Amino acid sequence: MTGRRLGSLHRWARAAALMPLALLALLALGCESSRKGPVAPEYLLNFEQSDQLDYTIAWESAVAVSLGGKAVSIHPFGEWVLTVEDGRNILTALTARDGRDAWEYQVGASLEHLRGVLLRGTTVLASTQSDLYFLDIATGRPQSQQRYAAQNAAAAAGLLFGPFLVYGTNDGRIIYHHLDLGLMQAAYRLESSQPITHAPVPLGDVFAIITQSGAIHLMDGVNNSRLWTAAARDPIDTTPAIDENGIYVAGRDQSVWAFRLSDGKMMWRFRCQRPLIDDPKLIDGVLYQAEPGRGFHAIDAATGAAKWTCPAIQGGTVLARKNGQLIVWDKDDGAGATGSTFYRVLERDGSVLGSVRAERISVATSDRIENGTIYAMSRAGRIIKLIP
Repeated sequence: MTGRRLGSLHRWARAAALMPLALLALLALGCESSRKGPVAPEYLLNFEQSDQLDYTIAWESAVAVSLGGKAVSIHPFGEWVLTVEDGRNILTALTARDGRDAWEYQVGASLEHLRGVLLRGTTVLASTQSDLYFLDIATGRPQSQQRYAAQNAAAAAGLLFGPFLVYGTNDGRIIYHHLDLGLMQAAYRLESSQPITHAPVPLGDVFAIITQSGAIHLMDGVNNSRLWTAAARDPIDTTPAIDENGIYVAGRDQSVWAFRLSDGKMMWRFRCQRPLIDDPKLIDGVLYQAEPGRGFHAIDAATGAAKWTCPAIQGGTVLARKNGQLIVWDKDDGAGATGSTFYRVLERDGSVLGSVRAERISVATSDRIENGTIYAMSRAGRIIKLIP
């Protein structure tokens, strides 16, 4: 095994970091009825801020971050929450119920890059560009390790598809890696040989593949065949939305594109004035897309017509919906800015009902859209859970 469990030094450092969190818990108990009270300035959000979002703080904790590294992603898996830091590829597991540290594991060697973290049953699959690590979700105990063939290095995160991990390579191939055999079972080569820069975007038995040039390929995963190809005018930095009618793509070409799922024909194009960097989200036939310089759009997914635009929100993506209200998170408030902003938006007309400037939060996600639990984290490894 190349990866390894972290020792007591890391646990001591985390315990020291969590000492003030215990104090916060005591303060919270003393003011439970009003949900207000003194909060140390280093905490990610206070009770007044969570009230602005109409969410409740469940807990705040800390995860392992190596010297020079930063926490970069959060992965909610039911009763477990996993985080990743990029310095030494440290994977940390917390219990979702109370934020307790369960285990930490360094994935791979220092030169490896963690591509993705998935859960298959009770097994965590942590993929680097060259290896796949299997860990027990409850204990972090290594179960096995599989190495990709040298020519099959992963360029992006993968997708669990039946017995396979499906992922793309830098030379434009789609690899079906059999998880039980530990070998490549099949592959598909795209003519362009462009690097595949996104994880596959799934819908049932099909999935979309995005290449570096902005090409979109819809694949039949069962038969390992391509159904159609479409393309934006420039590269795509965002993750598309998909439903049974179409796939919706926001790109650097200042456009939101809708391609029909059945044949890849363009349904509509929503033209913007600047490159789009935030993920579109599709909820009940409405596509939500932020456009820098103009605002946050609600677009009819069937026609491409704008239902409303909120100019107060210049960036962001929808994390969750609760009681007809959207929680929108803007991860970047401008060039050189630190921190991020959360907004509570009325779904009906885009009115902003509340906003929170979070100086330390650089990562945020939710476990689902409808009444989703929100997790947010700082680069230094502070993590908070907000419940609806």
